[in-house]
Amino acid sequence: MLSIEQLNALDLRAWLGSQQEAAKHLDLSQSQISRTGQQSLALLDGLGCALHHPVRHLHCDALGLMDKLRQVNQWMRFRDRSDLRLQSSCWLRHLVLDPMPEGWVANRAPLDRHNDCDALVLLENRVIDAALVTGPERPATDHPCLETIVLSRQPLMLLVDGLHPLANERGLAASEICAVSELAHSSFVHRHCRQAMEGLDHLLLTPGKRSTLCGLRSEPPRQARRYGTAMTCLIRPDLRPLDFAISHPALDVLVVHRDWSEHGAIRQLVRLLRQRLQGLQRHVSGLELAC
Repeated sequence: MLSIEQLNALDLRAWLGSQQEAAKHLDLSQSQISRTGQQSLALLDGLGCALHHPVRHLHCDALGLMDKLRQVNQWMRFRDRSDLRLQSSCWLRHLVLDPMPEGWVANRAPLDRHNDCDALVLLENRVIDAALVTGPERPATDHPCLETIVLSRQPLMLLVDGLHPLANERGLAASEICAVSELAHSSFVHRHCRQAMEGLDHLLLTPGKRSTLCGLRSEPPRQARRYGTAMTCLIRPDLRPLDFAISHPALDVLVVHRDWSEHGAIRQLVRLLRQRLQGLQRHVSGLELAC
């Protein structure tokens, strides 16, 4: 039978995006992680388990053996309140997870790995235990196994480089913004956020025609515009908000498996995150805590 250690070697690669990061998390060598993973897959194959992959690197079997073992593994993490796994958006990872809440570990892999991480699928499959995401990434309200806890709201802004010609202009019109900027995304932005931003950009700035899109870059060019918040500007002081009103708020959301939503570790995490967000209010204009 597959052991917890063998399962962790597979699941941590799915969460963290690489064998290298999984090895660092478990304090093992990459060769050990690779060997353990290969042994695990060979064992499952020998049992006649047909594997499928809901997301990159995530292994599931038709017999549900891995699902049962993941349930046990997650139960042990919550029982011990130790090594609980928390995925986070870029901004909240920097602003509210330092120091890490007691009993929790975060995905500290490089940001370009986060683009591969589908937090909701990993939550559904009990690979991780909680996820801090933005509004566009949250599950549907009628999701069968995931529960959403809204932590905060804040104004959404259009941001440009501080040297952009529009950075210090006032009372901007949509046509002025489109004339000298293109929409762009950083490479770590989740695809659901990218889709939401592109839809919003079309609605606000280019109704009736297609938005001009720079595309996906590790760092968008200086002429680009992007969507963000005052929280973004805390981490990136080189960015400036454009004087252009957007009525759509940005949300920060905690998503957990419904089986564990009332567990003390989750309630304690919610309280701590709200306390830390409250501490940011004097630095982040318009940041409101959700009840």
